[in-house]
Amino acid sequence: MKVLKYLDFVNEGKTTRVYDIKWTKEKCTEVAKKYNSRIDFSKNDLNAYNASRRNGWLEEICSHMKTLKLKNYWTKEKCAEEALKYNTKSEFEKNSPSAYVKAGRFGWKDEICSHMKTNGNRYKRCIYAIEFPDNNVYIGLTHDYEKRFQQHLNDIKNNSIVLRHYNETGLQPIVKKITDYIDVDEASKVEGIKVGEYIKNGWNILNIAKCGNVGGKTIKWTKEKCSIEAQKYSSRIDFKRKSYNAYNACRRNNWLDDVCKHMTNKLKNWDRLSCEEESKKFKNRHDFKCKSSGAYGYAYNNNLLDELFPKNSKLTESKIKEMYIELPSYDDCVRLCLKENSPFYESKLNVLGYNISVFNYRLASYNDFISNKYAKEMRGICFVFNNDGALFNRYLLLEKFFNLNQVPESMYSIVKNYKIKYINNKEDGSIASFIKLPNGKVLGKSKMGFDNDQAIGINRVYKNNSDIKKLVDWALSLDYVPIFEYVSNTNRIVLRYPKEELILLRLRDNKTGKHIDLKNHMDKIGSVKIAPFEDDFEDLDHLMEVVAKQEDKEGVIVQAEDANGNDFFFKLKTPWYCERHGLLTEDLYRENVLIGYVLDDKIDDILGQIPEDQGDAHERIEKIIAVVKKAITEKVLDIEKSYQVFVDMGSVHKDYALSNKKDKNFGYVMAMSRGADVHDLAKEWVREKTKRLLIAREFLVERDPSIFFQDPETNDEEDN
Repeated sequence: MKVLKYLDFVNEGKTTRVYDIKWTKEKCTEVAKKYNSRIDFSKNDLNAYNASRRNGWLEEICSHMKTLKLKNYWTKEKCAEEALKYNTKSEFEKNSPSAYVKAGRFGWKDEICSHMKTNGNRYKRCIYAIEFPDNNVYIGLTHDYEKRFQQHLNDIKNNSIVLRHYNETGLQPIVKKITDYIDVDEASKVEGIKVGEYIKNGWNILNIAKCGNVGGKTIKWTKEKCSIEAQKYSSRIDFKRKSYNAYNACRRNNWLDDVCKHMTNKLKNWDRLSCEEESKKFKNRHDFKCKSSGAYGYAYNNNLLDELFPKNSKLTESKIKEMYIELPSYDDCVRLCLKENSPFYESKLNVLGYNISVFNYRLASYNDFISNKYAKEMRGICFVFNNDGALFNRYLLLEKFFNLNQVPESMYSIVKNYKIKYINNKEDGSIASFIKLPNGKVLGKSKMGFDNDQAIGINRVYKNNSDIKKLVDWALSLDYVPIFEYVSNTNRIVLRYPKEELILLRLRDNKTGKHIDLKNHMDKIGSVKIAPFEDDFEDLDHLMEVVAKQEDKEGVIVQAEDANGNDFFFKLKTPWYCERHGLLTEDLYRENVLIGYVLDDKIDDILGQIPEDQGDAHERIEKIIAVVKKAITEKVLDIEKSYQVFVDMGSVHKDYALSNKKDKNFGYVMAMSRGADVHDLAKEWVREKTKRLLIAREFLVERDPSIFFQDPETNDEEDN
């Protein structure tokens, strides 16, 4: 978990950077407790880790951590040996998760945990009594019988009534387990019954709290509370969606049939006749699918859709994207990241006390984007969580789209007949957007961060420009994401911008993914600068001629409408910009330069300049991209393996250097220990291995012999 180092927008009226957190030993200790290994600590909380390392606190604050084991370390014998250290499965899972998971995966858990006692939980409690020889007794219920007795005798802070009586009388109590672990509601009732029995037999009750108190600070879903909660809903699916914790408690305790008996069953057994009647309620397949999924499923499985909604209807499934775009949930994004060799990754941040996850990609190919329906939304999509871990909101950014002629879907022959709806300048800065935290605080962000120079500038503009602030606040109140380009004289790429400002690019509906027409909200936009646009440019050939002659401009973004009525975006770069950005088609056969374009994320613009009929050139570059991507992935794993050795040795530079100085990854390990990103290090390794033409070709052909080569138009003398 990364904790922001500074935020200059926290203090109103000040422009200096204000440190948000000082890494004292106490704070480092608190953070370190989250992790079970030093490598997790260093990866997720590098600032705290480095502060601990610099100050010599690592050994002390990491004393609870386990040294990571090798891949096949946990055999059945070692798991059994580890399990003997613990008295309960929960202790086993908490203190040795790798062994616990391995035992569960291979079916050893029941056998190696047979010596362990069974405890209760929030839903299962046992009744116990602590009896004193003077006929005083304390009766309670607990999920851990043995631990609870020790708590009573050692609870000096809260001055436990049991401890107080023990200190006053000096009498040695006897603890008795009255029941096994039973349902907590039943346990609450039984406790009251047992109290009555003790009173009847002449005992004095020491209890202060009312009988049946189960303790705990979290909400306790008893059967009675679940029944009351369930009465709010007319179906189980509504109950599950809107009150998941209560629903889950019912499911675990087998109360569902009882507490849901008043509910109607929304599931229906559809047949052809009922499906036809249901379909008449809707104008198109999209509405049918969204609002009556059961009937739609029956129609789809029985090939009735064409009959119910003929394909020549004006509005069919092809209009789905226009009305509603399928958007990823947090779990969808995580699943994309977890795929083997996935280019997508998650960055976990903690901003002003709230957990935020931002997703992006590294060196993704076109196949990566078309293999999953959510992949194009992985460009800076952001999820903000409440303090209880529940999702507060998802914030979209611009979906991924391509240059003209870059990929099959954006080839000129495909898009030339699309209707052009909207054209706006492609500004030459950094993308910017805004989110709202659960406490109402509005924050600006770059594509991936909240604490880099761009994000700081974005928040500075928001604070100082009242019109920007009004527009952003209004948009977020409607759950629209305002998307800007952040430009300044210090954030220059190619074009010069005289001052720091935010240029409005888009408004995007956060719920549907639709792009909002800016013309309909000019009263809200006011004096905010908009990327220059046109909305009546119908001819792509004419547009290409205009763009080809333009100077001092990066290019344009085109929003078109395809043959099915779906929105389709593509980019056109000006030749003037490509020349000044060093993106030259003469470099197509300088493989060392091409690899540099891949590493610098500029290869998209090269592909966009290659004519559509040069299919071999497109295929060749895609192969080079694949080789570079695979090489980086392999090198990342290789560096991380070496870094693990460093961590296992206690992250002590001197000790590691003495025995590993000749390791090929020694320099990269040292760089990682200072906070360098392993992917950046792997990219620099590839850059070094391919910095000249001939060695770049050897690098490529060794990994893919099918890549063909051709001499460049001019001699490349750097290899002489």
